[in-house]
Formats: sequence, structure tokens, C-alpha cells
Amino acid sequence: MTGEEYANLLSNIQKINKIEWVTKGDPWEADVCKIRVFADSITFDMIWGYPKYSAETSWYDAFLISFVLWKLRKQYGETEDFKPIYNTDELTKEINNCIKLLEDNGVSVNFNAEG
Repeated sequence: MTGEEYANLLSNIQKINKIEWVTKGDPWEADVCKIRVFADSITFDMIWGYPKYSAETSWYDAFLISFVLWKLRKQYGETEDFKPIYNTDELTKEINNCIKLLEDNGVSVNFNAEG
């Protein structure tokens, strides 16, 4: 999938049903950490980063994850314009806040550790 196709996919999402953390390897020092997105009739993973090797999320991944989180918040009444979150700590907080928002609205959210 090209970058343009991926951007179109994200832009055309009508409803985000759930987001979850997914890690591969040790959850505290994962080889890769992703955000699993359940939207419309599709499920896909977005790369958050590689904690075992670097504490930073790439600007492109942070931009895309921020966009999905903003779309999720819009479903629950967010009126602010989209502003990407590039700071890894702030992005992590926002992911967790969105998971809490889902849970507060009756959505069951899991943490997925893959071997």
C-alpha cells in the first residue's frame, strides 16, 4: 500500500470501534509496539515504535496515530481541530486516554502480547 492509499484509508474511516496496544517480545522492552485499530469492517496495526531499540516514535507514525485518535475522539464529541502529537510521551498518554474513553463507554479493550 502506498502512502497515498494509506492516507485515503485513514481519511475514509467512518467509525473507529476500538484501539488496543499490541507488543511483540517483552511487553516492558518490546521489539515492536503497535496500536491495533478496529474500524468499520477492517482491523489494522499502526507502528508506535521499537522500545527495545529506541524510545522515539517516528514523526510519520506519530502523525498517523494522532489522526486516528482524533477521529476516535470526534465520535465522542471532540470539536477541536486536528493537531498531531509528535512527543512520544504525550502520544502514549493520548493513546491511553482514548482507551480509557472507550472503556468508559462500554467497550472492552485488551492488551495483546505476541510471542
